[in-house]
Amino acid sequence: LPPQYQALLEDLDGFYSGKKSIVGVEIEIDMTFKSGSVVDVTIASLGVECPEEAYTLEKDGSINIPGASSENDCLGRALKEQKAEIKSLSFDDSTNEVVAKLGYNILTVTFHLKHHSPGSLLATPSTPAKKADLNS
Repeated sequence: LPPQYQALLEDLDGFYSGKKSIVGVEIEIDMTFKSGSVVDVTIASLGVECPEEAYTLEKDGSINIPGASSENDCLGRALKEQKAEIKSLSFDDSTNEVVAKLGYNILTVTFHLKHHSPGSLLATPSTPAKKADLNS
């Protein structure tokens, strides 16, 4: 990969999380990018917990998880059972966020998954550590 895209892949290392309330259901999406090709995806309130999902990062910043649309894959099967689908995923390098569009029932909702530094991984995903907590 060209250096600018290698840097983009390096930015995806780590934990990204975001949550919203959709028709009274609190939905949190957690993604842990372990390498340039593997991500753990968790949407706990929907019963989705799929480790080691293969993904690709395209030059335009879009993220493709092939298993998300396959009923033979953990992620695709779990999403279908919950009447949910990942409409799109992309990486915004200007904000270091993963932007996820999740279809749930008849709605499509955009989540902005924020990157959490390694120190904040000591906190639970739903309550990230504050900077002051890390200095204690």
